[in-house]
Amino acid sequence: MLRNYLTTAFRNIVGSPLFSAINIIGLAIGLACCIIITVFVRYETSFDKHWDNADRIHRVTRDFFSNDLQLVRVAPPIAPLLAEDFPEIEEITRILQPGVITLIRDGITYREPGLGIADQNFPGFFNLEFVAGDAETALANPTNLVLTERTAEKYFGNEDPLGKTINVMGQADLTVTAILADLPDNTHMEFDGLMSIDLIPMMMGADALESWGSNNYFT
Repeated sequence: MLRNYLTTAFRNIVGSPLFSAINIIGLAIGLACCIIITVFVRYETSFDKHWDNADRIHRVTRDFFSNDLQLVRVAPPIAPLLAEDFPEIEEITRILQPGVITLIRDGITYREPGLGIADQNFPGFFNLEFVAGDAETALANPTNLVLTERTAEKYFGNEDPLGKTINVMGQADLTVTAILADLPDNTHMEFDGLMSIDLIPMMMGADALESWGSNNYFT
């Protein structure tokens, strides 16, 4: 039976080469488009699903202009207030992505756009993968600095970065205490390193973490 099908198909191709070519090319294009769309959809729907307990992680948003606009960044005091008022919240964490930060290493000034400023529990909250160091102590002190593998190589080359220092904005020397594996592409979180949120009062003012006017924190 299969032999008859193949024989018939071969005869059709030989007998009508142009028509057969159009059909084959159309089928190939259709299959290629189907594969590309499937890969694209799977990628887009996989965002942030690789975190442990991803189905239990929620982001705080705020409505703006009478619910016409929803923003994903909120003021820093919201986190402790939510933790206090809603006991069903098991854990809460924050990260600020302040934009370009000036770093100084061996007298060379760098403008680093990829550093985040986060709560101490942030690495453990998302169970970030550590190449060196650990989640418990990574941001335990205000002067601790966590870098991704890519960023560590950028600043230290083949040297062991642990214990090395980098000056931030000419205000404080930060010590590298941990190295993270580079983040996957399918995540909304984009950072090349983490600093302690306890640096905020020094960098932005003593009451910066109590300010309701600074709606810049992912929570």
